Amino acid sequence: MKQFQFEYKSMETFERELKKIAGWSKTAVSSSALFHIYEDVENQELIDEICVRIRQIVPNALYVGCSSNGNVINGDIATDKVIIRCTFFEYQTTKLKILQYDLEQQDSEAVKADILRQMEACPWLSMIEILVTLNCMSMSDLCDTLNQAPPHVQIFGGAAFSEDMVHEKAAVFSSEGSYSHSGITLIFAGGANWYAFGRLAWDPTLPAE
Repeated sequence: MKQFQFEYKSMETFERELKKIAGWSKTAVSSSALFHIYEDVENQELIDEICVRIRQIVPNALYVGCSSNGNVINGDIATDKVIIRCTFFEYQTTKLKILQYDLEQQDSEAVKADILRQMEACPWLSMIEILVTLNCMSMSDLCDTLNQAPPHVQIFGGAAFSEDMVHEKAAVFSSEGSYSHSGITLIFAGGANWYAFGRLAWDPTLPAE
């Protein structure tokens, strides 16, 4: 794996970082890029613009993100309000799939049933990452659903928060859905050369640039 981490300073510097990432990807053997975006202040307009730039400059990339109450980057507390992490997986056999559910539009029972169907349809699955707003559905029900994954599948993630810890302002978003204040995003990852193991950490621990 290869990671790039940086804080959002301006759209100009962000585009420069994206072009650096796009240039690196052309010289390296890798599978899809996966962006994580965390915002420490609610700013849907900015997030929408960031996502547009990702689609334009790194068109094959997937992305997920959420609002937060404080961010960590390179082992330190971030000083800017938005941080971005891009991960490349070097094996072509790596498979990634993003799911997003909006509980303002979908029934929780239907969402749980679809998650089970999606897990069954992905025999390569080794890891599930979850970002979720706490007001969308019962977290016990969601965890019970995810616990029906095969025993070898590692499951991790957490809740989206807002700057003032108000759940109703928290949001999730992804390349598979829009900015949602009542939502769940899931990242399915795995493949023939994939190995996942559990470790208590803030984020996946990988070499960063």
